[in-house]
Amino acid sequence: MFNPQQALLQYSNVENSVKVNQATAYDLTKMLFDGCLKALSLTIFHVKSKNFSGKSVELSRSLSIINGLRDCLDLEEGGDLATNLDELYQYMAKTLRECSVSNDIEKLQHIHELLREISIGWESMPAECRR
Repeated sequence: MFNPQQALLQYSNVENSVKVNQATAYDLTKMLFDGCLKALSLTIFHVKSKNFSGKSVELSRSLSIINGLRDCLDLEEGGDLATNLDELYQYMAKTLRECSVSNDIEKLQHIHELLREISIGWESMPAECRR
């Protein structure tokens, strides 16, 4: 039997796979920012809705992405910017772990805003520097 939701999910997975395979490092990082911002928004929504299993899934996704962004930093070549981002990502991860217990919406929104600012900075990178 045809399940339209399953078909849509499968299409989405194939489409995302194609995007990842054709993406530059710049594009992949942008996708990570977008995915984390979406997961953080959903975390806030689930906390407000008292859907704590949904909150747990999205919060875990956010933490995984932030830790992945942190792991990709080149602290030897990246200078002060990489060091500052490393410290900021550490702060974000620590705060998100605290929010997993406290469900503090203000702190979640604060982390969302910090990541949004980093994402905006990433998007403003001159085209000749993107690879």
